[in-house]
Amino acid sequence: MKATPVHSQTHYDHLRIRLADIQKATDNFSEARRIGGGGFGEVYQGELIHHSRSQTLAFKRLNRKHGQGTRELWNEIYMLSEYKHPNIVSLLGFYEDNMEGILVYEYASRSGLDIYLNKKELDWRQRLTISIGAASGLAYLHSGGVDGTLQKIIHRDVKSSNILLDNEWNAKISDFGLSKFAPANKNISIIHTGAVGTLGYCDPLYVESGSLTKESDVYSFGVVLFEVLCGRLCIPSNHKQGENFIEWVKNSYQQQTLNDIICHHLLHEIRPESMKVFTEIAYQCLNKNRKERPSMNNIVEALKKALDYQLSPNKAYDPETILSQRKINLPHMCNAALALDSSIVDVEQLNNLLKVLPTSEERDMLKGYTGDKKMVGERGQFILECMKIPRIEAKLRLLKLRISFTNQINEITGNLKIIKEATKEIRESIKLASIMKEYDQILQRNQRGHLGGLWFNNIRKPKETDMFLLYKEGDEKNAAWFDFDKDLVNLDAASKIKIQDLRESKSTIVKEVKMAQQELNSSASDGGVSPEFQEVLKTFLYDAEQHPSLTYFFDGVDKDTDLLVQYFRGAPKDQSFTEVLGFIGVFIQLFKSQHNAVEKEKRERQKEADRIRREEEFAAEPVTLKVFVLLTVAVVKTFDCFFKPL
Repeated sequence: MKATPVHSQTHYDHLRIRLADIQKATDNFSEARRIGGGGFGEVYQGELIHHSRSQTLAFKRLNRKHGQGTRELWNEIYMLSEYKHPNIVSLLGFYEDNMEGILVYEYASRSGLDIYLNKKELDWRQRLTISIGAASGLAYLHSGGVDGTLQKIIHRDVKSSNILLDNEWNAKISDFGLSKFAPANKNISIIHTGAVGTLGYCDPLYVESGSLTKESDVYSFGVVLFEVLCGRLCIPSNHKQGENFIEWVKNSYQQQTLNDIICHHLLHEIRPESMKVFTEIAYQCLNKNRKERPSMNNIVEALKKALDYQLSPNKAYDPETILSQRKINLPHMCNAALALDSSIVDVEQLNNLLKVLPTSEERDMLKGYTGDKKMVGERGQFILECMKIPRIEAKLRLLKLRISFTNQINEITGNLKIIKEATKEIRESIKLASIMKEYDQILQRNQRGHLGGLWFNNIRKPKETDMFLLYKEGDEKNAAWFDFDKDLVNLDAASKIKIQDLRESKSTIVKEVKMAQQELNSSASDGGVSPEFQEVLKTFLYDAEQHPSLTYFFDGVDKDTDLLVQYFRGAPKDQSFTEVLGFIGVFIQLFKSQHNAVEKEKRERQKEADRIRREEEFAAEPVTLKVFVLLTVAVVKTFDCFFKPL
């Protein structure tokens, strides 16, 4: 393995470019040619004849005044002349003397990743591809080249602005001025050095102790990955004291609220499977324990998997993938199914497992197999484990039912209670009844209504003219009408509930409970595996029967909704509860709209009345006072014109 470069500076003379040529290419470093800059110096774009052809190149002029001197320049020359990778920016030449230090690179036309984080032009696929490229470049540095014969490098300043993008959106790792060669001794992986880098990206352990490892780069890259996901810099330009990007994203991951921090235009684009793999690896990068952080090679593989899931979502559900992603081993999974143990697995795991259960053909193929399990592969081993359990699919579905049963029941009954409360509020609202009675009378006077009270058809298509008349009546007779909607607390929530969906959920639960009873009967002849299973299942069925009857709840809601339709003189067989809520919602909206329009008109009238009153008061003032006021206004206007900026 090569040690730290020991070549003399003359070894790199073939890379030297004349200062005059650089000055000509950059118009003598004109501001018009400047494309970036920072503490390291300024970066310029220019055209230069290189290898017998004109090329657009980037020229980094180091700032000697800010500590960017000979060491940083030669550090980059050493590294970039030896290390060649598609995802590392290429050094094409340099110039150096006592006054100037200039590095010449290939030109990345799209500049840094940092300026695209919140831009719509970077979709999720492109962001993954860029992340894979950047990770590949860092993996190459950490590994000592493709074959490991070069000395390993720690970048030490990984951040989104140091990931450049070319015209094809390919990522290029740049800025090696702070980079360090790892020790040549394989057994030593820590460098002790003064902490440098960029605030927000630095490994906390590196900042605290000065001990630098390749895992320090991994931490910084994890920050970049979350920037890519969130569409913002870890320390934005409007950074507020106390705000901590790292804690923010870590808390969101732990609390499973990542949807709240994802860049808004990516939210509905990212496939869940891709999101899961991406955020898992990004979160691991930020682990406080360096030993728990993944290697850059691991990160590359995870990001490629995230891209696969984004492009081909079916890959997330193929048997091999699901088997490789299970969080517990197969014997434990099978034991959970036999014991109906809800503490070992969750619903998501069970859903995935149900998708890959062996087919009858696979069972027949391995029936009676007694050879070495390793010879049949992971899928074969999975099939053999499943075959140990009679009717494993039924048992897994029962385990899933046991885990989710209470929540399902509570969700259905909770929604039914909301509907029940909403119907009660509507029928008991005195204000709404008064408004509807007045509205019905208005329609009858205009010969558009139906005699006999609150008719359903009267509220189906309310007209703005009728709303105006109704509002006028309330304005003159009863202002308390205007907040009638406060009586209808549950109306909005109830209008979003579909009773038919609740009925279907109820039907599914009833079928699953019947299936549980059937499995209880069938498992009696399963032999040694049945006693514990039967005991747990009997307990579950007993508990299920103790829950309030869903049928009772549905009967009560059906009765309430029918009463509501009849309250508006409709026929339950012709009008649905959902229709009634919808029409009431429209009625309220139009009434409120009319309220706002009338109030606005009142304010305009009051404003006009105030103006007329002021004019009348002014007209009644003595002539001398009027003249004084007019002269004052004229002087002020003249003063404004005289001092108005040219």
